[in-house]
Amino acid sequence: MSRNHLYILVVVVVSALFAMVDSATVSRNVLIGVLLIVTVTNWRNINIAHISCILLIITLIEYLVFFIFFKYWVYSSFFGNAVIYMIHSMLDSIVIWALYNRDKISRYVLKKQGYAQELSYKIFTDSCLVVVFAGFLVIDVAAFSENLLRNLHEFGVSRQIAEPFWNVYFIYDLYLPIKNILNSITISIIVLSVYALYVKPRQLRAQQQR
Repeated sequence: MSRNHLYILVVVVVSALFAMVDSATVSRNVLIGVLLIVTVTNWRNINIAHISCILLIITLIEYLVFFIFFKYWVYSSFFGNAVIYMIHSMLDSIVIWALYNRDKISRYVLKKQGYAQELSYKIFTDSCLVVVFAGFLVIDVAAFSENLLRNLHEFGVSRQIAEPFWNVYFIYDLYLPIKNILNSITISIIVLSVYALYVKPRQLRAQQQR
């Protein structure tokens, strides 16, 4: 097995193990750590650094919002879940928009800093992560909708109609596992992108110089 294949295998195995973590806090903290490391260590590669920075900023905002939400707000399970899923959906939408327009955002930043705007261009990571965060958005909207369905009585719907849906927890039960899988895919894409855009070319140059 070549070193390249071994590197990819390690990333896949670690991501698979990460996907099995049964803790939203651990999942989020690992993601923040990876994004922080990638952002700081790849500042010369504007495209991957800005992608990682966008995800890092949104993840930190999410962390702060939910820290305040859980610490200071008193809420029913219905209202609390509705707010959580709604905030997640809004942040997912922001990330999708930011990644879709990432090259334009990067050019704007480069222009303000006085650097050549040609350094910014779309890379495969942008498109891959748009698809991943579309998955995040789908699961958050589905969870939000299921929460409404489960609590129809809160809207004045009769008990006869609402009661059959009280035990609908299909998306709720799958929510954390799916989120962890999507987080692991995000980390894999970021790490493999760093390898493809920085590590691999450097290895090739070193081989050519021998």
